Amino acid sequence: MQRLLLVDGHNVLYRAFFAFPPLTTRAGVHTNAVFGFVKMLRQLLDVRGPTHLLVVLDGGVPAERSGMIAGYKANRKPMPDDLRPQVGLLEKYMEASGTAWLRVPGEEADDVMASAAVQWHGMFQDIILASSDKDLLQVVCDGISVVPVTGKANVSTGPCEVREKTGVVPGQIVDWLAMAGDAADNVRGIDGVGPKKAAKLLSEFGTVDGVYGHIEELKPGVTRDAIVAARDRVYANREAMRLRTGICLGLDPADAEIKPPDRRRLVPLLEELEFNSMAAELRQCGLFPGFG
Repeated sequence: MQRLLLVDGHNVLYRAFFAFPPLTTRAGVHTNAVFGFVKMLRQLLDVRGPTHLLVVLDGGVPAERSGMIAGYKANRKPMPDDLRPQVGLLEKYMEASGTAWLRVPGEEADDVMASAAVQWHGMFQDIILASSDKDLLQVVCDGISVVPVTGKANVSTGPCEVREKTGVVPGQIVDWLAMAGDAADNVRGIDGVGPKKAAKLLSEFGTVDGVYGHIEELKPGVTRDAIVAARDRVYANREAMRLRTGICLGLDPADAEIKPPDRRRLVPLLEELEFNSMAAELRQCGLFPGFG
């Protein structure tokens, strides 16, 4: 089976940074996030068994998205000083290991992942998106699923699981987020309407348009007043939170095929980073587990 694993690179890197204890080389270079990233990626490969792999890094926030939602992601703290230089180290690792990766300037990772999943859907029997970003649930369908970045459990979120978790189907996720808001991205929804109430409204009226088209059918009161008052915000949210799936990737799916790493390039880098056990393993086995 041809299986593509798309990995939210910054998502994994951040998790690794906070999950693994501080680690530095003798020269004082911080490496814990890169070390953790490699461990977590190997675990994902072992559990998911892909034939193809693409790591996607954030390239920024589209200006039009920021313009649609005031304060979009303004609640995010700056990248920690000890983590920032490790992004470059991660890129060096991916180049040396032959790991396909992509950053599209001015585009968020989830949009690029969604574009790859939608555009390459017919080329793979199975496409897996490793991320904790709820936005990606909107592209879930038969053959496209979302999984945790930790890779610890072989669990996947497909269309049925999306319905079980959110109360809506993948095609309603954008409207659901637009109404309920998303604290992680600092997106304000309808005051007093959380995920459950938004799901209930969508189960009854189908879409945001359906809700506002039948506003008179809602029981008068605080909730209906809040829905009416938030109309412009909800429509702006919906437009901004809809993932962009037409991004030009500049990459062929064949470029993401997993191949054995070049030991001549990778071993020296692992030694430079003082990942000595990994370097020894690569010397002895010739391949990392998960790479065939």
